[in-house]
Amino acid sequence: MERDQIRYTVADYLEIVALPENANKRVELIDGMIEEMAPSGNDNTVIAARFMRHLGAYVDDNNLGLLSGADGGYSISSTSVLIPDAAFISWDRNPDPEGKVFGAAPNLAVEVISPSETAADVKYETRRYLEAGTKAVWNVYPKSQEVDVHTLNADGTITITSYTRESIITGGDALPGFELDLSTVFLNTSP
Repeated sequence: MERDQIRYTVADYLEIVALPENANKRVELIDGMIEEMAPSGNDNTVIAARFMRHLGAYVDDNNLGLLSGADGGYSISSTSVLIPDAAFISWDRNPDPEGKVFGAAPNLAVEVISPSETAADVKYETRRYLEAGTKAVWNVYPKSQEVDVHTLNADGTITITSYTRESIITGGDALPGFELDLSTVFLNTSP
């Protein structure tokens, strides 16, 4: 899919991704522009799956809402649909799981950052999530085995708290009561 200068809405986006030629493509809608996403690397998808396993167990055990993976889109504005690698959305934000995209921003978005992503793009997308109501964005860096947790302050500034593989990360306001030992996520992937 080529990037063109036409500005699309979420309704347009849903029609475009439903076309047969787009069936196997992962695309986001960012400020009215269609952006095709590159496939994830092996380390990124394994780490995302590990986050999903731990988050999913907690969310399901406590019947808190829904967890989505790298094909779950979130309509964060009338011209933007973002697809995090993993995300949690509470029942009160999205009581109806039917549909092609979630109708609100997730409570928690987990983005496993690829080497091809620029710092400016990561910063922009993180801010978009937070301004749309996401309570925390976890940017995960596989190579350095670190997680930066971003939260929005009342004055519009963003607090970033960094964690290493030896840390325990909590769900904070996004997922109260959740704790995760990051060493279980950043396990070595070879025997």
